Amino acid sequence: MFMTQTNRERNDSPRAGSGPGGRPAAPNVIDIAGLERGLRQAVRGEVRFDAASRAMYANDGSNFRQVPIGVVVPQTLDDIVTTHRVCAAQGAPIVNRGGGTSLSGETVNYAVVIDNSKYLTGIGDTDTGRRLVTAEPGVINEELNRATGRSGLVLRAGPGNLATMGPGVPYGIGAKFACPGRPVIVFAGDGAMQMNGLAELITIKRYWPEWDDPRLIVAVLHNDDLNQVTWEMRAMEGAPKFTESQTLPSVDYAAFAESLGLQAIHVDKPAEIGPAWEAALAAARPTVLDVRTDPDVPPIPPHATFEQAKNAGKAMLKGDEDRRGVIAEGVKTKTQEFLPHRAQ
Repeated sequence: MFMTQTNRERNDSPRAGSGPGGRPAAPNVIDIAGLERGLRQAVRGEVRFDAASRAMYANDGSNFRQVPIGVVVPQTLDDIVTTHRVCAAQGAPIVNRGGGTSLSGETVNYAVVIDNSKYLTGIGDTDTGRRLVTAEPGVINEELNRATGRSGLVLRAGPGNLATMGPGVPYGIGAKFACPGRPVIVFAGDGAMQMNGLAELITIKRYWPEWDDPRLIVAVLHNDDLNQVTWEMRAMEGAPKFTESQTLPSVDYAAFAESLGLQAIHVDKPAEIGPAWEAALAAARPTVLDVRTDPDVPPIPPHATFEQAKNAGKAMLKGDEDRRGVIAEGVKTKTQEFLPHRAQ
């Protein structure tokens, strides 16, 4: 997953361009140090060529891996234009990136990645008559629809309504390369683990002996359900759980980690959580905590709207298969908010 980078590298990618008559162009040599220097001088936003940043941007929601040349996080639209100009002068390819939710690898390549999602999230005025709205490139569909929905304009297509899928373990690995002398803790759902997390445990096996502090703890929230989407369907659409797409096959994540030589701990009861964390934080190697959780516990935020609560109720009335557990746990969760708690 990781690679070192020299100051001058050839770009032999077939995407680099073609010569006269459709013949492949001669590979160009990219002056990496000069490219980074030129971007830092010209771009107001962030310019990241460190190993940890490149490792974190080496993947998206797909199974593809490609370590980029570097990363630019533009603060302004002019930064994007400037990045294009500097990269063109150096012969360096570019890749635009938003939330990184691509399932087919469009946002990973040996190129300068332009991440628009941090700063360029502005939404302009809505022209309802022409059914137009202007938005900066870092805006995702959910944010856009929230701003324009009251005007009756909704953009239906696109994948960016939730979040980047499966980044927890890869980002944790990137954090360890950035700070190899510090412990790193990752919380990952079991859906994310089945998407790419299990494969990245193999990456951890390969590299952890190089870290000054070997503690990288992956706590897997194991409920055999794609729970975020399940609850989104209930709260936003009033739709009951669709078992065919939401139920996950049960996997022993601790056993897989143990087969790789990592420390592995099953946590099946609340009383086991404390000792499990103590063992993980005291270990001399990475640890996977396989924590059994209840998919019926509703993620009730303090700012939940009446509409969301009403839709969740509709989902229960429509025959959600987990309705008994959801109702019981929901009442329990809300009741606890009004009970006295032990002083910390």
